[in-house]
Amino acid sequence: MELVLEDKTTYQLSDYLTKIKKDLLKQRKVLWQVIQRKVSKLFLKQQICEFSYNDLITFLEYCNVFIEIGQDFSSSSSKM
Repeated sequence: MELVLEDKTTYQLSDYLTKIKKDLLKQRKVLWQVIQRKVSKLFLKQQICEFSYNDLITFLEYCNVFIEIGQDFSSSSSKM
């Protein structure tokens, strides 16, 4: 990502984004665990038992996609 600003500002932004990337990669397993806990609380609040069959299948497909993305991101298995 590069902004059309002074060279110093562009370098600072690049350096900042690189730091964020490194921090995310370092903490990705912890971040994935936190995300799982928060999302599971949302799932508990849903009235899943009242879903129609098609809505339940769609919901479960979205859950699987979410889990796959999280596992790929964190390089660890899901706790959900």
